[in-house]
Amino acid sequence: MKQRMLGIICALAIAITCASAGNASFADPYYELKDSYQITSPTEIGHTVSMIDPTGQTITKDKCTSKPGDYTQAHFRVQGTNSICDLVQVIKDDAVSERLKIDGSEFTFTSMTAVLIDKTFEGMSFKEVSVTFP
Repeated sequence: MKQRMLGIICALAIAITCASAGNASFADPYYELKDSYQITSPTEIGHTVSMIDPTGQTITKDKCTSKPGDYTQAHFRVQGTNSICDLVQVIKDDAVSERLKIDGSEFTFTSMTAVLIDKTFEGMSFKEVSVTFP
């Protein structure tokens, strides 16, 4: 599931970059990424990767929602001048145990941020990583 999500993020970013490459009115694309986790229970984690286009011109609703993948939903929104594509997945059951370790009253959580950083390319940067608990 992790590799599929990363593949979707990279494919979307590359498609957007290629689409704008032939247009002289576009400068080099620049995207900000937000990696968010919502731990709702010991067996369920919501995970959202947001790709933010500060120009509001490169990421479109069609590009965002055309191929969200088997385990994701894609939501397009506009906030000010930013076009934002939120890729959402729910991690459940056994897949949660890869990320969340609980030992009595203590726990550790490992995000996929390091893997996402390895997959980013020029023009992409991390803006924020957040984890929320109930």
